[in-house]
Amino acid sequence: MRTSTSNLCLVTALFVAACGDPTAVSDGVLTVARQEHALQLRNASMVPVYYMVVERQTLPRINWYACVEAPCSSVPAAGSVRVADSLIVGLSSAAHEAVVLWWKAVSDGRGGLRAGSIRGLVLPLLIRTRRRLTSA
Repeated sequence: MRTSTSNLCLVTALFVAACGDPTAVSDGVLTVARQEHALQLRNASMVPVYYMVVERQTLPRINWYACVEAPCSSVPAAGSVRVADSLIVGLSSAAHEAVVLWWKAVSDGRGGLRAGSIRGLVLPLLIRTRRRLTSA
């Protein structure tokens, strides 16, 4: 009986884990979820996270820098922001994926700040909707 209960708990935990949001990606610090006409960025850390969102095919063709001061885009500590599709660099109707580049501010050793290591999350842009079948 005890083994059956343990197995049931394990299967339930695996099922729940597998049923996470299929339109979200996370690296433990930043979670990016696809919403209708926007991305939702959630910061799990206790410091602000700076970011830039670029259509994946556009990324190798742009010249950009990682900034850590206003007016840089950031997600507050333990907070979230909504990024409208219109703010995704290079977005077109043919786009399939966005890359969310993100970084934290670190000391530059001279009393100022600079961008720390830059990380990226790739997220599909298409939201697949289920259509109800109707009989004619």
